[in-house]
Amino acid sequence: EVSFQLVGDLTVREISQPVTFDVTATLSGGTLRGTATAALKMSDFGIDPPNFANTLTVQDDFQVRLDLVATQE
Repeated sequence: EVSFQLVGDLTVREISQPVTFDVTATLSGGTLRGTATAALKMSDFGIDPPNFANTLTVQDDFQVRLDLVATQE
């Protein structure tokens, strides 16, 4: 098992922000499998967190999780 960071830009609703994903992966034969996660804020992408009459509110923070599979050609 290896851990590393994947750095790049993420675009949501035409707004790009730099993002760093923390990746944990395993290599078996010619296949790499892993999970990447990044902590983000909706407001960084111009999205107001939903608020329904102060009875149901959503936090600004959210997490993106990607499951990755890469194979050697």
